[in-house]
Amino acid sequence: MTRSKQRLAALALAAATALVAACGGGGSDGGDAGVGTGGSGYAVGTVTGFGSVIIDGAAWNESGARVQVENDPSFGPVAATVKLGQRVQIDYETEPHAKVIEIGAAAIGPVQAVDTSGPAPLLRVAGQIVRANLDITAGPVTLFEGYASALGIAPGDLVEVHGVPVPSGASYILQASRIEKLTALPGGLVRVQNIVQQFNPSARSLRLGDITVSTASAPVLPAGATIANGRTVTVWARSPAGAMTSLTAEFVKVRDLSGNTRPSDLSGTVTGLDAVARSFEIAGVRVTAASATLVPANAVLSNGDFAVVRGSFRQDGTLAATQVRIRKPGVTPGFDYAVSLTGPVTDFVSLADFRVRGVRVDASTANQRACAGNVVIGNGLDVEIGGAIAGDRVVADLLFCR
Repeated sequence: MTRSKQRLAALALAAATALVAACGGGGSDGGDAGVGTGGSGYAVGTVTGFGSVIIDGAAWNESGARVQVENDPSFGPVAATVKLGQRVQIDYETEPHAKVIEIGAAAIGPVQAVDTSGPAPLLRVAGQIVRANLDITAGPVTLFEGYASALGIAPGDLVEVHGVPVPSGASYILQASRIEKLTALPGGLVRVQNIVQQFNPSARSLRLGDITVSTASAPVLPAGATIANGRTVTVWARSPAGAMTSLTAEFVKVRDLSGNTRPSDLSGTVTGLDAVARSFEIAGVRVTAASATLVPANAVLSNGDFAVVRGSFRQDGTLAATQVRIRKPGVTPGFDYAVSLTGPVTDFVSLADFRVRGVRVDASTANQRACAGNVVIGNGLDVEIGGAIAGDRVVADLLFCR
């Protein structure tokens, strides 16, 4: 048995499947023109910076947007604040002006197991195998909130995980872009979002990641939606006592975008690439890219690349791509920094410890400090930060005083 299989077996308890290697690009620089102008649509991606809200390198104006999260479908969405590393869905009428920003965690619940012995830390959270990403060439690096690193996470902790599903054997694991320590479950509910496997209509049960979910007593949302293998669903449930090998859903929400002709952006790790047919899977969605423009034009798309796909959905649920944009440092034009932050300095302790837009920053080793000699860096000073995530903070390569 390989080392990867041993680690997964220890975490999954019942599963010992090999991980799919993911070695693509990620991050954001705030200057990557990922969205255009005109027309309504939606975009699902990872928050990679602030000034405006930056999603996978594309800046969105959020000044008039409703920012929300659904902690308990009984009460509907509630107001929220966007944070670095979260996965969000943006609905818009005119680009790049967001109308609604919906925050969507992939897993919220207790940590069941932790393995930090390998280069990519693994967790089991609410029945989901979660892989922290420490490699900038493999997509957005995991930001830890409430922990300095994965080494501080312990079984029994409550956490909120954001990330993208990546195939692993016959199931999916979550590659995390954010892991945040919680003091309580929002709405008192566990939340799991993943790709449906082993759906049994008669038993009204399914598998999400490494956990069996009973949907027998749960309403399916939105009204008229149907559960099917391969579709993304979100499940809310009470946290059971014990090992949590199963969940009884209180609500099931289906994301079915088949036939959605609005422009759609979706980011994730490229897997299952058929170079001849120019098709692949990203975030659990099958993409046909035979007529798509590849950005940058001289790049070669490969399994493991982190990419943003633009297109529209066919009736069979596949995403017909018009553009595939690779997000990889050294490949993507304008990709200078994994994270871009613009705003006033707050919580200033030292140059190695302050915050911008709520994000902890260490600028002690910044290569360039474009600030006049008489400028005192401290609370209230408007700055631009370009850097990369390291543990619970952004290590700045650029500090620019505005």
